[in-house]
Amino acid sequence: MLKKLAAYAGALMLMLPGAAHGQDIELTLGHAHTEQGSYHMIALKFQEELANSGIKVTIFPNATLGGEIRMLQGVMTGAVDAIMVSHPALENQIPQFSVFSLPYLFEDIKHLHAVLHGEPGRKFLDILKDYGMTAFDWGSVYERSVAGRKAIRNVEDMAGLKVRVVQAPGFVKSYEALGAQPTAMAYGELFLALQNGVVDAAELTTGQVVSDGFAEAITHYSFTRTNYIPSLLVMSSDRFNSLPADAQEKIRAAAQKAMAYGFEYVLKEDQVGKAKLEERGVEFTSPEIAPFMEKARKAWPDILGAEAEQPAVKAFLAAAEEMRGQ
Repeated sequence: MLKKLAAYAGALMLMLPGAAHGQDIELTLGHAHTEQGSYHMIALKFQEELANSGIKVTIFPNATLGGEIRMLQGVMTGAVDAIMVSHPALENQIPQFSVFSLPYLFEDIKHLHAVLHGEPGRKFLDILKDYGMTAFDWGSVYERSVAGRKAIRNVEDMAGLKVRVVQAPGFVKSYEALGAQPTAMAYGELFLALQNGVVDAAELTTGQVVSDGFAEAITHYSFTRTNYIPSLLVMSSDRFNSLPADAQEKIRAAAQKAMAYGFEYVLKEDQVGKAKLEERGVEFTSPEIAPFMEKARKAWPDILGAEAEQPAVKAFLAAAEEMRGQ
């Protein structure tokens, strides 16, 4: 009788999801971008890297699991396994991440790459552990310049310009310091706002202008390079730590490959975007950056506030400054 009961219990266990020995570990990965965007390309790369590892990744694009802030809260509480997220959403939950809203924090993409993918950037990610999250590396980075219906040839051209900015306090303060009139609005409202003159311009990448359909609404693109928006693939620490050590290693390796892929993908996307905009007759300008930097950096103390005294922030800023020009 006991043998029959044991056999019956074993059969029941095999019918339960995830109970069978050797069955795939299943992970959910959400992001707020379209299926044509870079986040989805990174998610697909992550999924592909784990395809034959016994770890199945199901991707939820288009904010299916909610907007970035809602998904971030889900990861922090363990309700969502993993997400692709940009730093402005993190800034809303973790004040130290306001450091990435500082205008002209990085002199160029080479400097950014050295800082974020070196010891300073990877050490900064340790902050996320206190919020129930595990981050594997920095991924795609978006170099934001001004796209609109007028050329920006010098910093004086920013005066009174109505610019749509990312919904993060630091971006608003950056453009206020430059003399513009920043407007934080939802990304989905931007096309009509540009088309109808509600805003004169927006801070976007060349890749975004093309892939997200803004090319019809602008005539000029000015390389002000005011801000960079880095992204991360983060996972619930509870979920990650609950997995076997070999699964953790596979996830970490796959995430690092996916994020490296994403970094290069966005660089290529921007190059392609610039070429397509040139074909459409969009005028490009490259103003002298020094006057922009001088004005915008005056907003740093206001953007950072009390976070300027946080040891992790001070150490990161010191390292970034030391690596400038290398």
